[in-house]
Amino acid sequence: MPSCCIIADNAAQFTRVNFPENICLRFINFKTEYSFINPKETNHNNGLDFPKHLALNKDPIIRVPDSDEIREVIETSVNQFDDVFIILHSKEINPAYATIIALLNKIKGRASVHLIDSQSLSIGQGFLIQSAMDLISNNTAGNLIEETLREQLPHIYTLLCTPGLSYLYNAGYIDKGQSVVGEMLSLLPIFSLEDGTFTPIDKLKNIHGVIDYFIEYIDEFDDLFQVSFLQTTTPAIQEAKLIKQYLDENHPATIYTEHPHNNYLSSLIGPKGFGLVVIENN
Repeated sequence: MPSCCIIADNAAQFTRVNFPENICLRFINFKTEYSFINPKETNHNNGLDFPKHLALNKDPIIRVPDSDEIREVIETSVNQFDDVFIILHSKEINPAYATIIALLNKIKGRASVHLIDSQSLSIGQGFLIQSAMDLISNNTAGNLIEETLREQLPHIYTLLCTPGLSYLYNAGYIDKGQSVVGEMLSLLPIFSLEDGTFTPIDKLKNIHGVIDYFIEYIDEFDDLFQVSFLQTTTPAIQEAKLIKQYLDENHPATIYTEHPHNNYLSSLIGPKGFGLVVIENN
């Protein structure tokens, strides 16, 4: 049986914790200036907790891994395995994607390399990684795994809502005027990831209105496989229970999960941002 390895980055989040032990999963790690700090561990954590707003003149808070660090992860993998699947968050928001492409053009090894732009991040990206693991466990051929993952891409939908527009400005996705006016008016803009790009689709005044929008969005799908709600750290968004209630009543067979978002997503949409990932049956 061919040996396989998956390389991801730490923008990914997973709905399953226990992965098959016989499948190698390696990460390209993006560091962020801030992190979520457990008050009980404050004395042991050198990071800073996420502020509500970022200064407009602040340097980017996401740190891209060094080229040598990325090279080491890829080079050791392509020399040890027969198939290497590199499943990354959207190249439209991934500052290291071009570096990885350049390295792949130079690094040679025994492995067949399958580079997948997930056109997503967080749970959407994690879903593709989990799918790849399942296929590898079933001894599926490498080319067929890649084909299957690419067929899944258009069936993954992500909505993100952020009251912290200074974070999107810091990451380079909106201009200064949009950031200042949006936060001054306390707007809750909703963005979709269309072809992996942040695309504004609406703006609302309160969280309840956003949750209603999310439910209406879910209602557009006929064949749901999974719905995941991404929320801030505690205190949790209480209105999220309306999403679960709607699914229990109208789509009882649909998998529903809730997750606190990770440091990478918080560095893009702010610690108070939240979102929805909808995955169709393929």
